Amino acid sequence: FTPDEFRERAKRLPANRTVYPGTRDDIINYYLDADPKARAANKDRILKQVNANILRSMSWFLPRDGNCAQVAANQAPHEQGHAQYAAAAGADFLLGTDALSEAERAVIKARLAFLCYRASDRNLIDTDKGLNPLLPNMTVYNYTGVGITAMVIADHPQAPAWAKWVSDCITRDLKWLPGAKGEWYEAPHYQSASTDGLLWFGLAAKKEKLSDVAYDERLRKSFEYLANISTPRDPRFNNYRHIPEIGNTYIYETTAQFAGIAAIWREKDPAFAESMQWMWKEQGSPRQWCIGGEAGIHWHLPFLVDPDWTPSKPMVLESIVYPRFGAVLRNHAHSDRETYLLHRMGEWMQHYDVDMSCIALWGKGSPLSVDWGYQGRMPAHQHSRVVAGGEVGAITESALTPAADYTHGVWGGWHREILFIKDAAVEGPSWFLFLDRPGKKDDSAPWWYWMLTTEPPAIHGNLMTQKGVFDVNCDYWFSHDRIGELPRLTNREVKSLNPPEKMGGDAKALSSDKDTDADDPLAEVDADPNAASNRVKTKQLTIVCGASGHPKIPSTTQLGLELKVTGEKPLLWAAIPRLATSPLSHVESVANGWGIKLTHAGGIDYAFMAPDEITWSDDAVSFTGTVGTVQIRGASATVTLAKKGRIASGAVVVETDRTPVSKSGSRSQ
Repeated sequence: FTPDEFRERAKRLPANRTVYPGTRDDIINYYLDADPKARAANKDRILKQVNANILRSMSWFLPRDGNCAQVAANQAPHEQGHAQYAAAAGADFLLGTDALSEAERAVIKARLAFLCYRASDRNLIDTDKGLNPLLPNMTVYNYTGVGITAMVIADHPQAPAWAKWVSDCITRDLKWLPGAKGEWYEAPHYQSASTDGLLWFGLAAKKEKLSDVAYDERLRKSFEYLANISTPRDPRFNNYRHIPEIGNTYIYETTAQFAGIAAIWREKDPAFAESMQWMWKEQGSPRQWCIGGEAGIHWHLPFLVDPDWTPSKPMVLESIVYPRFGAVLRNHAHSDRETYLLHRMGEWMQHYDVDMSCIALWGKGSPLSVDWGYQGRMPAHQHSRVVAGGEVGAITESALTPAADYTHGVWGGWHREILFIKDAAVEGPSWFLFLDRPGKKDDSAPWWYWMLTTEPPAIHGNLMTQKGVFDVNCDYWFSHDRIGELPRLTNREVKSLNPPEKMGGDAKALSSDKDTDADDPLAEVDADPNAASNRVKTKQLTIVCGASGHPKIPSTTQLGLELKVTGEKPLLWAAIPRLATSPLSHVESVANGWGIKLTHAGGIDYAFMAPDEITWSDDAVSFTGTVGTVQIRGASATVTLAKKGRIASGAVVVETDRTPVSKSGSRSQ
């Protein structure tokens, strides 16, 4: 920006400009202060900090005892990149003003040129051979640091060559860092670490007319992916969406990069730009570019994003299978009662936990089973998954329709099939059926499922009920009488859990006068203390995971249920979210345990999932196949086949070898 442009944008900032204190505020105040003495003092503080950042970056390359001070071959390139970002950011500001003397200007430019020469030295960090496949974000930091610095001194004779080298690195690495649908090689937090510098360099190089990598379609797809897997509006986080806390990703992590790429693409593709701007606003309009990134460059951000720009329509959020990551399944995404499931099943595993096949589940706008956030590399049993198989998986079959979604994931000889039954009405049931099984009859493994709740789940007939921490509960059904195998707490054990604060929960969030499960006490006063209660024995786990910018994040406490899955006894189970004010779900086992019938206020749902073909019928439905669902609403029905078979409800019939197939109509015609 020119000084005049900068000044006008600075005036639009809120009065409280303390998001990133220090150099950033000094820069803003430099333009806002009318007093020449105050401006001079600001300039001196900025220059001191800029020189400190430049010297910090240079220290990586200055000889000491015959060796470089900190940089050995391929050692910690991201740290060097961080330092170079900070050096370039402050220098960019000063060089754009008339505040510097010619001598000060010459020193800064010479030092920045030194950084570019040394940081692009292939004898130190040989990015021409490609990224370190274990931690690619580190090398991206290195070469984008060179690129950003080079754009600050774009009049240097070597600047076009540096820009070309960086552009070539980006073009090469975008061939494999994102998958076909944008799914990134590393966990979402580290995706934002890589795209941190990619966007800044792309923006600067575009301005200098030296590169158009900011418009790479693969980079665009990666942002669409990151936005589409973002959570529903989270009642734990002021009802803002956020990046899912999977693998090495922080709890409630958000990014202003959505607004950044929106600004870059606003003229080229207004529709895409609006969708990114919309997601930025849905995440609370964060001003942080990348949690854990180099804050020295963040001072640019308020002058790039446009908080007054309101998109004309929301981003399309939908169920999508991402081949190298897994899948996201969602219904009613633009309501406050969204149902959502995130499924890890792919070959990407860098900066992830031991979490292949795990799920995170939300029902009607409330989190019910979540991941834990950045906490090293958490073991398999601390995720909602079968503790077996390898660390690489694939969704081998999928069927996504308006009425139902289906995915079939395979990893290390184990199978997880998911059927998502979606009601067209927000108030209707949107629920899940799962089939977990090994490929061999003689295989067996522990099965874990973690519930975000403050008290042990309760058994009511053929259901297990989780009391949610907000206003949504979840009923669970287990096929083939597995409900009887759930471990029970004795009345004495249950009573010892009162009050609920002992479990790390919030007593105020447990129930309300209208909660239909509120009259289900933890333990009867006069019950036999040694008798089994209706409460299920679980394991409590509390994980503390703070994140930069969110210092008051509470710990996450969940209760884990452990069962055993064998080849002889696969586990078919359902998760049925419902409002706490709604009655207990009414379910029946059908098709010899390979199906479920859910009766509710809006009608009747049937869902089937079996490892081998089954045939079953009653007065309303007939089914032959392995995976299908019927949704009866009054005189109409919608039938869906996810695999080969035949399914019918009255006159609505589907029979096909193809998938997916869904059909709606009158049952009497």
